[in-house]
Amino acid sequence: MRRKAYSGRRVNEVNVQQVAASHAGAPAWVGVDVGKYTLDVVVNWDSEHYERPWVVKNPLEIGVVVQKLRELAQGRELVIALEPSGTYGDAFRQAVSDAGLVVHRVSPKASHDHAETFDGVSSQHDGKDAAVVAELSRIGKSRPWP
Repeated sequence: MRRKAYSGRRVNEVNVQQVAASHAGAPAWVGVDVGKYTLDVVVNWDSEHYERPWVVKNPLEIGVVVQKLRELAQGRELVIALEPSGTYGDAFRQAVSDAGLVVHRVSPKASHDHAETFDGVSSQHDGKDAAVVAELSRIGKSRPWP
């Protein structure tokens, strides 16, 4: 793992064309850790390649992140995965669904159990949780959430 691999950057600073440049046409899985005030969004390309988390103000920047995800989805298979988190993620899930993007659900137990095997450390934090959710979706441990 890179040093500070989970340190986030504001969603407004993300240039989707740069992010996707070296992964043209490759499928992507997006893990989202939903919090009351922020969403942490991590793009997973394969078992070795993750993007730094995008930090999104919830619900103020939902429109911004959905637009960036729509841009990322151009010409590729894209799955957006999140854990059920009460009502905090409902606005995001609805916006993603309205944009025509694929939404999957990941079991909180599965992500908790997978956290230590993910990087060898039992600690959990928002960026790592989003990366774990993305990986679980990539390996088929998520289900469609219409």
